[in-house]
Amino acid sequence: MEVRARVPLKVIISGEHAAVYGYPAVSAAIGLGVRVRAVESDGEGFLIETELDGPGPGRVRARVGASGELSRVSSPGLRRELRYVASAIRVGAREFSPPPAEVRIECEAPPASGLGTSAAVSAGVLAALAALSGEELDRERLRRLVRRVELDVQGKASWVDSTTVTYGGVLSVSGREFRRLECPRDPVLVVAYSGRPSRTGEMVERVRRLVGEVGDVGERVMEVIGEVVSGVERALEEGDLERLGRLLDVNHGLLAALGVSTRELEEVVHALRGAGALGAKVTGAGGGGCAVGVFEDASRAEAAAELLELMGYRAHVTRPSPRGVRISG
Repeated sequence: MEVRARVPLKVIISGEHAAVYGYPAVSAAIGLGVRVRAVESDGEGFLIETELDGPGPGRVRARVGASGELSRVSSPGLRRELRYVASAIRVGAREFSPPPAEVRIECEAPPASGLGTSAAVSAGVLAALAALSGEELDRERLRRLVRRVELDVQGKASWVDSTTVTYGGVLSVSGREFRRLECPRDPVLVVAYSGRPSRTGEMVERVRRLVGEVGDVGERVMEVIGEVVSGVERALEEGDLERLGRLLDVNHGLLAALGVSTRELEEVVHALRGAGALGAKVTGAGGGGCAVGVFEDASRAEAAAELLELMGYRAHVTRPSPRGVRISG
């Protein structure tokens, strides 16, 4: 038996870091994604094959037992990148009792890019194992299992990534609650990778220390980001892309003040604005990862992506995707 899962990646349009302090965030599933192929096998456990982007070994093969133990992986760096896969297999084996399988994972973005790759990989593996077991898996249960994997690996996790990759669409997420935003005009998005990984836990801790050091000022920054999120929600629901862009610029300035931007991210953001973006900002935890620019016109977005490629950055033109996890086979 063979099954396939397709899971979208995501961008945070507004609200990262403030979400940790109880404010909502607006996120969107995008056209880039993760593909997982699982084939029942006669072996023991789960044979994982995946491509790790960037410098390093490229294609990786590892074996994961039903309890999540990794074998055939000697490098600590590789073990770090495969933690979410191993945890998803452990959770999936416990929940669904799937047969042994060979699992192939392909991702259209590097790990730690700020696009929810860990959540998407986890969702794809869990959905594929459930399908291989013949079990019906509703989206809400999947969302909760993805977050369980994130908590297992990270210790802390918001609901933003697990919710967005599972359900798709443009969402306002506040704690575990969320609502879908109806957008009469979908923006064209350019997502550009800075070339450096974004480590969510490290950046959240850095921001926490800064907020503690500056006291009321840091808390006020979070409050203002929350106000920006409310404005972003209204702009999207009213189809006001110009106002959306201006608010994204404001949001980026606040994130830069929190110390989560970098020289590369600033270069990408300013290149996007110079190429005609209505607004641009860091997306995700920062310290690396990606920036996103909002465009009204697809041709301008394509030109901006080409410019960024010439500057040495990987860039993709995409749009919000209404679809979450999909299973076939």
